[in-house]
Amino acid sequence: SDPLDWEEGDKTILDIVEAAGALPLECSLLTKLPRGRQSLLKELVRRHADLAVSVTSRNKKRVRAVEQEMEIPISRQHDLDELLIPAGLDEDFTSVKPSITDSYGSEITPDGAYLVVPTFTSALYPFGHDKIPVTPETDFFPVKKSGREALLVDYFKPLEGYGLDCGKRHKRRLLDVQAASILLDNGSYALTPPGMRSMKEYLAIFQDKARCQRKTMVPLVIKKLKQQHLAAQSSTASPAEEQETCQRKIQAYLDLCDPEKCLAGKLYAISFFLETVHGYAQTHPDAMEIIVFLLKDEIRNQRGNPVAALDKSSPAALFSDTTLDSFDVFRYMLAHLITGSSQGDRVVSFTRSYPAIYDPIGDWFVHRA
Repeated sequence: SDPLDWEEGDKTILDIVEAAGALPLECSLLTKLPRGRQSLLKELVRRHADLAVSVTSRNKKRVRAVEQEMEIPISRQHDLDELLIPAGLDEDFTSVKPSITDSYGSEITPDGAYLVVPTFTSALYPFGHDKIPVTPETDFFPVKKSGREALLVDYFKPLEGYGLDCGKRHKRRLLDVQAASILLDNGSYALTPPGMRSMKEYLAIFQDKARCQRKTMVPLVIKKLKQQHLAAQSSTASPAEEQETCQRKIQAYLDLCDPEKCLAGKLYAISFFLETVHGYAQTHPDAMEIIVFLLKDEIRNQRGNPVAALDKSSPAALFSDTTLDSFDVFRYMLAHLITGSSQGDRVVSFTRSYPAIYDPIGDWFVHRA
């Protein structure tokens, strides 16, 4: 049910918000404003609660009426006609309409506690997200994000979150749902929800055109990073820590402007993704059966992929060839990896030759020592 509908004796969502406000946590509330709950929403707004209303065709007038009465704008989500359409499967179960998740990160609801991770809408994830139950073994909680901010989190990078010691860190590996998203991201524009960056777009940052464009912006980027990290009282980190962070970010940016280092960054990134998918395929046979079925047309059409004519070349050579689209090569390698072909064995060898890890400060993938 909706948060504003929740009641337990004389307690309402107001009591939960008040209790949460007394804890050393950041939290926010997403609601749809059901009928008869306008007074609750008004009181939450008066208390300056961190909230947003998920606008639907049914509650749009109610939300507008509350705003007009209080003369205060209310933060909205999904207030676009195309986002009012729910995700749904088509007749043959092999494709779905793109969707958008409500939130990202750790979430506590009357039903329980979950880790909510956006994903590409599919037969595996028809609602555009995965809700992972929190158990006694859970030791990582993603940072909470909502709305467009949640979509700006690249689904193919290790998540930022908190450990049991409350320290902030990034996971070293991807979650299962992220591995599935890599497999399901076939590059179709229609598949990608508004605002989410696809794998095809990410791999484009390693192209020569993008690299040369970054090079022209070096002075501006360095100036911005120094202002961000070296200005007085810029953060709670010590001056020495800020200096090191700034230097590492500058160096990573400069490396992405260098032809050889930019290529190395691409190879390590692709190796990381392929290694993730290979591990997922080995441990999730049931899900892989569904994924292979969903990708059956793409797998069948790989013979027409320009890469097929170069099948004897090594993966590293193919990814280094500037005449080839790296995303096409990547999908070709994925198809061989999940179907168990001889090229799949070469893909595994490639990942072992380029052991990779995500560097959250430089925001790219580097050699894993």
